[in-house]
Amino acid sequence: MVEKIIRKVLMEMINQPMRLKGNVKVSDKLKYHLDKNIPLCENVFKEYSSSFIELIKKTYSKNIQDLLSN
Repeated sequence: MVEKIIRKVLMEMINQPMRLKGNVKVSDKLKYHLDKNIPLCENVFKEYSSSFIELIKKTYSKNIQDLLSN
């Protein structure tokens, strides 16, 4: 049940267009998604590939709410 709640919240967060808050350094992979206005739920990398996981992991490890605004 907790997993379903977390999954739902994450999907709501990552299904939104993203913009950086101010001058924040991000990875090239995240910058590509931002520049092309691609939500993380539409990740351009093959699902569960190392690039896919790296993008999600690095983005959320930096606290996405501090990086991005919707």
